[in-house]
Amino acid sequence: MRTSIFKKVFIRSNKSIGLIKWIKLTLLESYLGEQLLEMLLAFSSYTEGTDLDAFLPAGSNGYKTENLDDFIAATYINSKLRNQIVDLLKIKYLEHYGVLSTEPNNDNGNPEYKLNSEKLYLLTELKLSYNTIWITLNLITDVLVYILSGDLATALATGAIIEFVRRFKF
Repeated sequence: MRTSIFKKVFIRSNKSIGLIKWIKLTLLESYLGEQLLEMLLAFSSYTEGTDLDAFLPAGSNGYKTENLDDFIAATYINSKLRNQIVDLLKIKYLEHYGVLSTEPNNDNGNPEYKLNSEKLYLLTELKLSYNTIWITLNLITDVLVYILSGDLATALATGAIIEFVRRFKF
């Protein structure tokens, strides 16, 4: 059995990346990671010969692109955080987890990004890690609010607000 990836979400493997940057990437990953995983899963199942073939160049092993923006959902928040999300994809998903891989493009020599088919199992494990982070955050916050306020309604409202922030990414 494989070891859990939960620790790897928090621990840097490349010490050349500053601690502050790593913390920012981890916070961003905790917030948008599930959304990124859904996009990656959708692209991993893409094959040539489908109706989408006219505008999405693909290979036999899933979607390939020179532009990491293609893996980012088109939302308002994502458009404002685009550069940070591209960093997240490069540093954590490509270099740290190995979920993404590169191969040279025969046309112009620029690298093409695609999902690493040998690491697809990590997508589910990462999703479980992100859910664990949010449940833990919600539970700790609810308990603290209840202890400080003594009001169950306030604690429940706080939990609802945290869940709203987790799910609503316009």
